[in-house]
Amino acid sequence: MSEGSGLSDDDGTAIAEFVMVGAFVLIPLFLAILQLALVLYSRNIVVASAAVGARKGASADSTAALGASAACDSIRTALPKAPGLTCTGADVAGPVGLVEVRVRGPVPMFFLPFGEISLDITGHAVKEGAP
Repeated sequence: MSEGSGLSDDDGTAIAEFVMVGAFVLIPLFLAILQLALVLYSRNIVVASAAVGARKGASADSTAALGASAACDSIRTALPKAPGLTCTGADVAGPVGLVEVRVRGPVPMFFLPFGEISLDITGHAVKEGAP
């Protein structure tokens, strides 16, 4: 380098430093956002399946146990990596006949080593009368 060029020995190191530091910041940030999206997706699947199971169990020719079975089948189809979820169905006593489908259990973390997130989701539907 010539004396009058104004360039120093550390010119151009910003790009290399950004790549080195960015790998430690951007990759974990990307994985955390992806993990959050997958957990929210899993939760939405479980909520929708509990609601569908409650509606199926509340139909006139069905039982709460069949609704719980339908909810678990729906979850296992959409989330094969969450085998620990259990589904239970019950008729709720009250002035209006209700069917309750409850889904409980862990949803695994896919990327980050934080263990599992435990869900307890309940779906309700009004029991249909005999036609």
